[in-house]
Amino acid sequence: WLTLGTNLNATRINSSLGLSEAGWSQGPESNVINAIYGMPRIFPVYNENGDLYDALADCAPEVQAIDHCSRYYTPLSFIEGVNDRAEFDRVLGNVFANATLLPGLTLRLNGAANLLNNARDQYFSRVSQLGSQSNGLAQAGTIERSHFLGESILNYEGSFGANHTLGATFGATIEEEEELSRDMENSNFPNDITQFYASG
Repeated sequence: WLTLGTNLNATRINSSLGLSEAGWSQGPESNVINAIYGMPRIFPVYNENGDLYDALADCAPEVQAIDHCSRYYTPLSFIEGVNDRAEFDRVLGNVFANATLLPGLTLRLNGAANLLNNARDQYFSRVSQLGSQSNGLAQAGTIERSHFLGESILNYEGSFGANHTLGATFGATIEEEEELSRDMENSNFPNDITQFYASG
């Protein structure tokens, strides 16, 4: 007279997105691919001090007179100077109960939940375009979503006499959805050692 069932699906995705500053602009400073295409081939990888070549600080005056070197940045700055990680968690679940209360009278209860948590931490060190302008730039954000659904269905099927039948269905549904987001940005770090862990 009673049937129960459930289903649960959990997912976690961890991603390293440190090769891109996409979203800030579409120029050579926006991501590693654009930097590869945009940086002149005559620029070295490292300067005389062994640091990554900074087109603004290390560009020769005669070259600056021809072109504005600040719009160029070595592609390695995205690889070595950006820490961009993302975490995606999702849980999908449902449960049901199907009961026969009386002959011809059944009750079904359904419940479902969809839970989502998305977090992203970014740190642009001083060797990156954004970090050099801000003495280190940290950004962090989270998005939490929850969606709950509950249903109840009462169904009756009966017969009267030889030629009469009666069917009736009553149902009720309740649904709730909520979203919470947080964003934070910090700059002017004393050094690049602790990265976004020192954001507070």
